[in-house]
Amino acid sequence: MKQTSANAEMDRALFSAKLDHGEQVGKVSIDPTGELRVLRELTAETKNPDNTHSIILQHVLATTIGYIDLVNSVYPVDLVIAIVYSADKSTVATLEAKGYKVFVPPSIDYMKQELWKDVARLVQAAPYPIVYQEVGGYLANWTRELGKFGNFKGSVEDTKNGLCVNQRPIVSSCQRPNFPSCSV
Repeated sequence: MKQTSANAEMDRALFSAKLDHGEQVGKVSIDPTGELRVLRELTAETKNPDNTHSIILQHVLATTIGYIDLVNSVYPVDLVIAIVYSADKSTVATLEAKGYKVFVPPSIDYMKQELWKDVARLVQAAPYPIVYQEVGGYLANWTRELGKFGNFKGSVEDTKNGLCVNQRPIVSSCQRPNFPSCSV
């Protein structure tokens, strides 16, 4: 029994060492540095010919900064919305110091029922196309409302919950959304 425990400890230590150095672990290569190499390569080759801007709704933690910077390098970020229960104050302050507008909603209920109105005002006032990327489906029930604005290009949803809401038919009119919605 002690041998198995010792082997398990050694396996965990080896796995952790590989993670720390970004080595191949099984069939997956892991980049623990937070450098977002794949996203960096994608943004380097992505063009934005119609000057589409973005709104990002997600967990705002220290690892978020690099992601937002990379998205901003292609699709200027007009607003970062923090998920209320995962809004690190230091990260919010850092993003604001970098010039990003950051909004931390007062509650989950606000996010589910009222936040879409804030986003709608921003989309409506923008003289350029806007896309939003979110984690959690907080705006999913309101995506069709946002789709009524001609400059709303669509949404990128990070969760199955939000994608399912975006793709369900509208029972009263049986229409599909008039904008793209994808899950990553």
